[in-house]
Amino acid sequence: MKNRNDRLFLKNIFVINILIILLCLTGRLSSQPRFSPDHDLKLTIIQMAEEFTKVGDWKNALITYHEFLYRFSKDTLVPSIYLKIAMINEEAGYIEIAEKRYRECFSKCIGTESDIESRLRFALFLYEQRRFRESLEFSARQPEPVFQIVLLYDLINLHALIEADSIVKRFIESNSQTVPILEAYFQQETPKGASLFFRKWGAMSMSVLIPGTGQMLLGDYWNAGWTLTGFVSLVGAGVIANSARSSFFYVLGTGAVFYYVGNLYSLIQMKNEYQSAVRGKKLIRLTDRYSLRKTLQLNPLMGK
Repeated sequence: MKNRNDRLFLKNIFVINILIILLCLTGRLSSQPRFSPDHDLKLTIIQMAEEFTKVGDWKNALITYHEFLYRFSKDTLVPSIYLKIAMINEEAGYIEIAEKRYRECFSKCIGTESDIESRLRFALFLYEQRRFRESLEFSARQPEPVFQIVLLYDLINLHALIEADSIVKRFIESNSQTVPILEAYFQQETPKGASLFFRKWGAMSMSVLIPGTGQMLLGDYWNAGWTLTGFVSLVGAGVIANSARSSFFYVLGTGAVFYYVGNLYSLIQMKNEYQSAVRGKKLIRLTDRYSLRKTLQLNPLMGK
C-alpha cells in the first residue's frame, strides 16, 4: 500500500511538471490566456492535496501542501495552508509536530480569515488531548466570545463548577447565539430530599459497619475498593498475629483503629461534597453528549 501511494505521488508530481511545461507553451502561443500558468498550477496542487487528504493519505497530502508553500510562499492562501498542515499532522497522530504547526499558524494567520479559526482549533487540540489546564489558560487570553465556550468545557472537566456557572451566566447575558450545552447546563439536577438523606446517612451507617462500603454507595468505587482492601488486610494481619501470640498484634490493632477513624473522617468530607460531585459527573457526561468540536461547528478534514 505504501509503495502504491509513493508511485501515485511520483506520478502526480510528473503530471504537475508536464502541466507547467504545457502552461508555459500555452501562455506563449495564446495571446489572451484565460488564466495565468501560476493560477492553474496553484489550483492543481491544491486539488491534489485535497484528494490525498480525502483518502487519508496524510504523508502525500503534507508533501503536496509543502510543495505549494515552496512555490508560492507569498500567496494569500499561505495562512490557510499552514492551518491545514497543522490539522493533518493532528489527524495523522503527529501530536508534537501538530502543536508546533498550530503555534506557527498564529503569526501567519494574523489579520486573515484563518486567524480566529487557527486559535480556536489549537484550543480544541489542547482540550482533546485532555490538557484542560493549558487549554483554559490559552482560551482565557483570547478576546473573542466564542472562547468562553472552550473555557466552560475546561472548567467542567477541572471540576470548577462555581467558575463554570459564572461563565455560563455571562455568556447567556452577552450573546444571542444558541448553544445546546448552555440550554441543558442548568437542567442537571442533584439529589434532593429523601434520596439525598438516604445517600448521605446510609453511606455513613454502612461505613461504620464495614469501611469502604459507604464510599461505594456514594459512587466512589475506586476509593471504596482501596479502603475495603486496606481494612481487610489490617484485620487479617491482626488475626494472624494474635493467633501467633505476637506482640506485633498490638501495633496492627492500633493501626486498624486509626485507619477506621480516618475512613469515617474521609467519608464525612465526601458526604458534604456529594451533591457537587454528582452534578459534576452529570456535567462531564453532558460534555460528552455535546462534544466541543461539534459545539464549535468547526469543519472537519475532508478525510474524516
